[in-house]
Amino acid sequence: MFNNPFPRIFIFDENSLNSSATSSITPSQSTTTINDYSLQSSDTNGSYHGIFEDHPGLNPSSERIVELQSDIHAKLGELMINRSPQDVLVAAEALHGESNDIPFMESLLNDLNINGVQGEAFKDALDLAGIVPSPLEQFSILPLIPMNIGKMDFSFTNPSLSMLLTLSLVLLLVHFVTKNGGGNSVPNAWQSLVELIHDFVPNPKSNLSVQWNQASISSLSSNSYPNPRTTAKQKE
Repeated sequence: MFNNPFPRIFIFDENSLNSSATSSITPSQSTTTINDYSLQSSDTNGSYHGIFEDHPGLNPSSERIVELQSDIHAKLGELMINRSPQDVLVAAEALHGESNDIPFMESLLNDLNINGVQGEAFKDALDLAGIVPSPLEQFSILPLIPMNIGKMDFSFTNPSLSMLLTLSLVLLLVHFVTKNGGGNSVPNAWQSLVELIHDFVPNPKSNLSVQWNQASISSLSSNSYPNPRTTAKQKE
């Protein structure tokens, strides 16, 4: 028997094995498996560092980059009507591409704010994300002057603001037909308001028809009964 200078990790009973070749193959297989695992772990570390190199926006160096990415995501959420939050997130990430180029992302955000669904940035976001545009998105109403204070929207597309403007107009109308607003020409505030509503709101067609009938009757009467002065002058 030769003395093996390398100690074996596993000791097998050679009589219980089929052949000596099998015993020599088994340790090599385990060694190969360990070597493959080490290679895979090294490849994983390399790919981990490569993600941040290819997409530096994942590890931003400035708060401005995070703000622009968040603003782009929020604006796409406003423009993408009837879309799931997952679709909005995919479109936003596909548009800015986890970039750290601040001027590039500012140009994307400006295009979304100014042009909306008709802009190139919105179309590029849908194309890059592989999302089919919805027919309802072309009918989105964008305010000419966006008025946002925090999370509150004061644009004219807001239903609450429209109701407030309507109520203001009604109160202004009531003020003009009341005693204080109309002065001495208004004898009774409620009577004036009821007469105003009765005359102009429910019966605009009837008032026009009455005026038309009066004008037609006067024209017919003038044609049927000529003026005697004009006939006398014609005889002379």
